Amino acid sequence: MSVTGSRWTPRRVARGIRRRALSALRPTPPAPPASPPFDRRAVLLEGVAREMRILEVGPSYSPLAPRAEGWNVCVVDHATREELVEKYSDPAHGVDVSQIEDVDVVWREGRLHEVLGPGRHGFDVCLASHVIEHTPDLVGFVGSVLRTLAPGGWLSLAVPDMRYCFDLLRTPTRVGELVAAHMRHASRHGIAALVDQRAYAVRKAGRIAWDEADLGAVELMGSLADVESLLASRDDHDAEYVDAHVWRFTPASFELLVLELSALGMLDAHVESVHGSVGCEFFVRLRAGSRPPGTMEQIDAARLALLERSVREVGAVWATVGT
Repeated sequence: MSVTGSRWTPRRVARGIRRRALSALRPTPPAPPASPPFDRRAVLLEGVAREMRILEVGPSYSPLAPRAEGWNVCVVDHATREELVEKYSDPAHGVDVSQIEDVDVVWREGRLHEVLGPGRHGFDVCLASHVIEHTPDLVGFVGSVLRTLAPGGWLSLAVPDMRYCFDLLRTPTRVGELVAAHMRHASRHGIAALVDQRAYAVRKAGRIAWDEADLGAVELMGSLADVESLLASRDDHDAEYVDAHVWRFTPASFELLVLELSALGMLDAHVESVHGSVGCEFFVRLRAGSRPPGTMEQIDAARLALLERSVREVGAVWATVGT
């Protein structure tokens, strides 16, 4: 068969070989630089200088603004440093107890601003990481924190995202639950919250908190036998505090609750910013001052938009359970 007229002449083949050889000799362009690891402390401490007056609530063994690093901080926790060291000294906790700092104010009862006393007000910022979901009266807690702040101060929160922790199969908190807790001046979690946590807490791939991209099966952490044991040992009138994730949030549902409580006149605060979820948590900055959007019709339109967003947030994750 003749190759006359074919475009694959020896000269063209040689040129092609030379081009490929030269291409192989060219240096490979450098890979784009890797993104720096996420710095949660930088998010929570944005705008905070070491010399500012800082109130940190519940730092336990992981302070955000440790005094040892030069931060001007007042530490509030539920126990003394010695008690916290004893609590976390078991190696099973995997905690470096040397990070636990002296506790300035032990808070077990009462309203925070009253426990602190007038001499400990005027803070520039309050830090609370994974605290707000444990507070028996969320409305009272936020309102009390705001009373301790100087004008222009803010509350910086790290909040667990219910989609990526053991709260996954529970429902987002609604405003009626917060109103009821505030109206009864709750200082302990009700039996309903304790039952629900025991009945519906889950693990994913053996973990109680995970990342959005993590795969694995979801399983219940307990059974109704645990609920029976709880009911046999306590009721709604017990004075002893038992800890729980009593409130459950996604970023949109948290914004919704603040809007609704503000519009109802129960919380003089607004969400200044929300940093979307990274890992199992998201980050919120609250400032004093109620800012509901205009008329009740506008408020309801904003509520509906946030409700729809929160449904999409939860629904997209719930749809993957069991698949």
